[in-house]
Amino acid sequence: MRTGRSMTRLAAQTMERTGREGRTSRLGRALGGSVLLAASLVLASTWHAAAAPSPAVAAEASHLVVVEDDGTLLEPPTPFPFNGRRIVLAPTPEAGYRTHIEAGVVPTARGARLAIDGETPVHVALARPVSLYGTAYTDLYVHPHGAVSFGAPLAEGTAARAADPADMLTGLLAGPPVVAGLWNELAPLRAQIPDAGVYVAELSDRVVVTWLDVPSVRPADEPNSFRIVLHRTGRVDLEYLGLATLWGVVGISPGRGRSGTDVVDLATGPEVGPGRALVSWYRDRPRLNEVALARRIYSDVPDQFDFLAVFTDREVDGPHLVGSVTVANRDRGIGMPVFDHGPIFGSRNLEHIVLMNALSFYDEDPSQPPRIPSYAYSPSTLAVLAHETGHRWLAYGGEPLVPAGHDGHWSSALQSDGSFMGGSRLADNADGTFTTGEVLTRFGALDQYFMGVRPPEEVKPFFVVEEPSEEMNATGAPAGGVTFRGRRRDLTVDDVIGQYGAREPSSAEAPHVFRMGFVLLVSNGNGASSADVAKLERIRRTFGPFFRRATDNRARVRTWLPRSGRRSVFPRPASLPREPFILGVGFEPDPRGGLSAHLDFLDVQGDLRELELTTDVSSDLPPARIDLVRGAFGSRRGTVSFSLRDIPAQAREIQLTLIDANGLRSNLYVAPFPTRSSET
Repeated sequence: MRTGRSMTRLAAQTMERTGREGRTSRLGRALGGSVLLAASLVLASTWHAAAAPSPAVAAEASHLVVVEDDGTLLEPPTPFPFNGRRIVLAPTPEAGYRTHIEAGVVPTARGARLAIDGETPVHVALARPVSLYGTAYTDLYVHPHGAVSFGAPLAEGTAARAADPADMLTGLLAGPPVVAGLWNELAPLRAQIPDAGVYVAELSDRVVVTWLDVPSVRPADEPNSFRIVLHRTGRVDLEYLGLATLWGVVGISPGRGRSGTDVVDLATGPEVGPGRALVSWYRDRPRLNEVALARRIYSDVPDQFDFLAVFTDREVDGPHLVGSVTVANRDRGIGMPVFDHGPIFGSRNLEHIVLMNALSFYDEDPSQPPRIPSYAYSPSTLAVLAHETGHRWLAYGGEPLVPAGHDGHWSSALQSDGSFMGGSRLADNADGTFTTGEVLTRFGALDQYFMGVRPPEEVKPFFVVEEPSEEMNATGAPAGGVTFRGRRRDLTVDDVIGQYGAREPSSAEAPHVFRMGFVLLVSNGNGASSADVAKLERIRRTFGPFFRRATDNRARVRTWLPRSGRRSVFPRPASLPREPFILGVGFEPDPRGGLSAHLDFLDVQGDLRELELTTDVSSDLPPARIDLVRGAFGSRRGTVSFSLRDIPAQAREIQLTLIDANGLRSNLYVAPFPTRSSET
């Protein structure tokens, strides 16, 4: 029962901690899940006689697990619904907004065409101000990806990426006040239609920003036309003349100092209070729930897998295009906390799930580069799979090996022996420059140490180049033959141990043989095609030998299904909770004198909105609240981190509750402050 006690002040920052959630990956960009589900499952395997395989599977899928969605496993798409309509956001006296939808849009002045330079925002100085949330602005910044910010541009590098949708809300909500007409990976410079582009017209009563026939990356090169109309009265109109693309974020935000964020469908005509952001996230693809998928698999399959590799027969959406999720980590000294979320997934052995998305992304020959442009730089399908598998142990911690904000990837300027996880076989030219060699080709010696298959004494000294010159990142993807400048920093494995701690268990005790189950998820009613089965079987058969060679024959992955064994009897809840659930909370000292808290959560609906905090000290103040939308919305399982400062001296415990977009509340989690539990 809620006590009404509160904290006097909270300074909070939420972020993704990939040590306990989906692995974000720039080679492999993590794919997240979706909603609770049920599914039919076919095992084409000799040990399982109870489920007869479909005819399309029986001939070749002797070592694949085939799961057929029954209509609930893949959360349906929510495509953009406002073509030919206008969204009106009318200001309220309290500096909030009321919304409604109007049919039809009328012609208006196009104005001057902006000179777009890639993704760089264009500054527009107004002769007369417009207002947003009751504040007047004369400086607008037009972002080519479909948004206008007020007073300042969004942070450098902020963009809407089709391959990284997890970052879309983060970038949009992290900066100044903003209006998003359609936050989407729009590409004005690729437009083929005459007069296509982005225009601004300043009229006496309004300012009109128009995206005219601007293509998106999905569907590629098809035109999209819409307008953001900023009235001098403070009213905002979002007008849609015609869109080929049906995904993206639409909304309005007062900026980083907002009091909260409401994520709702604008078609419902919501009202937003003063200081709160209002956004709608529309998707043109279904979303997969890897938690429920694993639970369904383990209701029929023996619990003998360390890894699951999941492919689908159609494109699915998630936080990232391709990626992985660590389920459990019992290893120390690898830069990742120790945890075990196996019970959520219905397994006592599963450690990692690789989510590869659609089979169509990949070439028929698994040794060839992927077909999808976002991953065409990778040497092969097998390299992508190895990269995502490597996230089970790699690459976490901090600088200098892992740049800030890049957990899961080595520094691009690390001499990593051409690791799948970043860096390259880097050469020192002895003149202040360095040149990249092989990239994404193997697990290097440092990788193998963290994986537990190479002892520390067999890791030779290596180096990282700090402050690399801009040539290093000019390609936007790992590449060989790049020469750049920087400052060399020599390192040894002792430096690594000093930073991470000793690896436990050691290479003498850690497993060197792993079992991976290959899963094909097919759409409701489709069944598995013989072509898809044959293609995935080629990947499965070749990955084991590939992985062995990539680890210098120090580790093996068995990819065949067990021929005997009972189904899993691991105890687990009968169903997943609809409301969010707090799995645990950890604290550590904050450099600024407070505490850093890390909260693990499960949220089947993927719609976390905020965290409510109180202490055991009576107060008339309302509970403190932290807006979680920016860092956690869309995640099914993960960690949010925040700082606690100015805690009442007499407080001995903190009470936490998660709240989702539907107002559902999690369990009340009570945790003692570690620095005060022994005080008198």
